[in-house]
Amino acid sequence: MALTAIDKVKLNKYLKEHANGDIYYLDMRDCLGKREKISDIEFLEHFTDCVIKEFSKDTKISLKHAAKLLSVVGSFVEWIHEDKAEISEETLDKIRSFGSLYEEYLTRNNARDETEFRSQCLGEVVDLVNKLYPSNNDTDSLAKYVIKVKELEGKINNVNNYCIAVKEQGDDIVFLRKIVKGGADKSYGIQVA
Repeated sequence: MALTAIDKVKLNKYLKEHANGDIYYLDMRDCLGKREKISDIEFLEHFTDCVIKEFSKDTKISLKHAAKLLSVVGSFVEWIHEDKAEISEETLDKIRSFGSLYEEYLTRNNARDETEFRSQCLGEVVDLVNKLYPSNNDTDSLAKYVIKVKELEGKINNVNNYCIAVKEQGDDIVFLRKIVKGGADKSYGIQVA
């Protein structure tokens, strides 16, 4: 049985009510009326989407609420791993994208990360996922942490792809200082470094 829209509203309400306190797994189940058929993976997918929506807002986010969501995501990743269950690569990629989405949020809102939020909360969850579920990508170590934001456009509201226009001539690369709609066709991380 999948999480319904009503279930998601109840879970979000529970999280907001407990933003300053501890969140308990059984309490989350209780707020849904003890519907045992909802899997931990469905919970994880829901909370992962909640984090992405939080970082996709054009308004100021509550770092306390975002930290709570990240904590819940981390807990579900650990529980699912302990149960030796599989998390879809799509969900894992979404979690790995949290850092970049947060960077985009900061850029969009002309803000700075004046707390340890990026390294502490975000870093812990992404590092946990990379440790427990290593990426199957054969790409270089920098590229495996680059997110597939391109794939999230159209799946999640308010996620849009933009990139810097590039002109290639042989081995030369010129960044045109122009932002265009759409995702990049390839990474230029090595050239930039």
